[in-house]
Amino acid sequence: MDNKLIGIDPVTHDRLVSEAVVRIMATAVTTYGSPEAKLAAFRFDVKNAIDLALAYQWETIVEEKIEGLESDLESAVQAAYNRGAVEWAKLNYPTWIERLETNKKATEARAKC
Repeated sequence: MDNKLIGIDPVTHDRLVSEAVVRIMATAVTTYGSPEAKLAAFRFDVKNAIDLALAYQWETIVEEKIEGLESDLESAVQAAYNRGAVEWAKLNYPTWIERLETNKKATEARAKC
């Protein structure tokens, strides 16, 4: 998974875990007041850490789904192009034509072997 940019620094799994631990430990050490206040602050930071980790995980899932759908679309367009839908591909995917033609020629060359 690529690093994501949030703010200035890239967000990685390790960074998320490190920041969550630092915040939780800081809350446990620096929170003044009753034990209930410390526990409330600790729970708040744990919840925030979990929410951030879940958001990062969800983003990863969504990106993987998008990449899979893009790959499926490219395969389907290539299959249509190879079977004669050249005008349709030119109309709907004009920036892909060079790659589609190259892939078609490679497929035909492999078929001759």
